[in-house]
Amino acid sequence: MANKRPKKSLGQNFLTSKTIAEGVVSSACLVSGEVVLEIGPGKGFLTKELLKTGARVVAIEKDKELVFFLQSEFAEELKTGKLKVVEGDVREFFSFSERNSSRLPKSGQGALEEFLSSKTYKLVANIPYYLTSHLTTSFLKLSNPPTIMVLMIQKEVAERIVSKDGKENLLSLSVKYYGEPKIERLVKAGSFFPKPKVDSAVISIKNIHIGKPKEGKNFFNLIEKGFSQRRKKLLSVLGQYYDKKILAQAWRKYSLQENIRPEGLSLKDWKSLTDFIPIE
Repeated sequence: MANKRPKKSLGQNFLTSKTIAEGVVSSACLVSGEVVLEIGPGKGFLTKELLKTGARVVAIEKDKELVFFLQSEFAEELKTGKLKVVEGDVREFFSFSERNSSRLPKSGQGALEEFLSSKTYKLVANIPYYLTSHLTTSFLKLSNPPTIMVLMIQKEVAERIVSKDGKENLLSLSVKYYGEPKIERLVKAGSFFPKPKVDSAVISIKNIHIGKPKEGKNFFNLIEKGFSQRRKKLLSVLGQYYDKKILAQAWRKYSLQENIRPEGLSLKDWKSLTDFIPIE
């Protein structure tokens, strides 16, 4: 199993740099006794460093072969309760968080029940690039979100998330709406096996807060409509959904350029529009 070939279908790229693993754990600011959710532990390379902090780790792994490997590799930690390994697709976790556990293996339900009942927890993950947007926003929107998220993601995506130069997108605005993103360090492709085609970055999201339901609903309704035709002028796009006279008033009030596109508005601008336009 130590020589198990990564599965391309699952987007598996195993971290091999101890220095990077230690940096990821450091960014999570873990202390003994805290609960940390690890997504995609793989062969447990990062899991070992998480356990060294004294934190209690709940690891979700989709690959059945790797689940067996982790159960053998960390038999002592599993026995003492320092580690719990849950077999399943993390995307199904969100159904469980809404008390619909039928899609998760029975063996994992108890571990997740304990995890969900924790007052606070942190999230650490080396996730497949194609799941970045879905998993990040899904966790941020939970009624009990993690206090800190530390993710290994594609460098270009990380740079866009922290961007402040008029290059916003749905993901970057969602992250900034709920927390404060920061690139902790860049990671060369050679730090993984197999070597991906692009470099990665460790990004942290801290000071995560629970948004107000109605405010959040209106905000996301607005930006989703705004980015539905992101290459067009925002005023024209929103004019398909809202009163054009009110939109014109908003553009004057907030001194927005008439030809501005969705990516050109900051989080503050979008919040201002949400407050000004009667969305519901």
